[in-house]
Amino acid sequence: MNKNQCILPVIAIFDSGTGGLSIYKKIKKYIPHAQYIYILDNEGFPYGKRSKEFIFNRVIKIITNIHRLYTIDLTILACNTASIVALPYLKNKLLDPIIGVTPEINLAMSYTKNKVIGFLGTSVTINNFPLFQSQSNNIKIITLDAHKLILLSEKKMLGEYISFEAIHDFFLPFIQHSPIPDTIILGCTHLSLLIPEIIKIFPKKIKLIDSRKNITDQSHLLLSKILRYSRITKSMPGIAYYTNRKILLKSLHKILNFYNFKVLKFMNISYS
Repeated sequence: MNKNQCILPVIAIFDSGTGGLSIYKKIKKYIPHAQYIYILDNEGFPYGKRSKEFIFNRVIKIITNIHRLYTIDLTILACNTASIVALPYLKNKLLDPIIGVTPEINLAMSYTKNKVIGFLGTSVTINNFPLFQSQSNNIKIITLDAHKLILLSEKKMLGEYISFEAIHDFFLPFIQHSPIPDTIILGCTHLSLLIPEIIKIFPKKIKLIDSRKNITDQSHLLLSKILRYSRITKSMPGIAYYTNRKILLKSLHKILNFYNFKVLKFMNISYS
């Protein structure tokens, strides 16, 4: 048992922006007594229009750096794009547990009644995830590049105004499709922040699929032994790392503080 396990687990959560805070919030309900480290790549954000090579190199550098600084008990890639591009490599490279979020295709297939599924994700996620295996099951998957929605969700998280009309217009390809998808896969962590708006857009009850519950279950399972031996019963203030000093907005500082990340540190990552 390592020195962290004698006290409390250390959990590192990575995302390109603030979307991963929705996963942190979910996990913290079930694992409150842990040292949380949140890393957001505000220099690279958003990943939606980046190349696969850029994302891979960027994520590897950041995760490697955080593992040099801390003994991490669990690493979570709270980003579908980063998970699809870099998770297989990191699983082979890192000795400790690392998990990521990937689109819940099988779960969506089990829910759909009209066999039409909407899929939201970055272009990298859409182009590198085996979506179309589902076509053989007579299920139609309609994909939308969620880049604009991701930008809107980041603004919402930072307390900025977002247009409901802009969100509505984004979904027109789904709304105008016959039949309208009865199940939508949220293939990006940021999109869970827009669930209230998405629900209002569709006239009938719709099933939204995200990966937060799955990640929470995996985290608890992987840390079960550590949690059993943990001697700490009080929450620890979190530590947050950012990668661009020039765009560390007051609103970002405020939201990180709200989520109990009291210590903010700069991580210097140069573009490859």
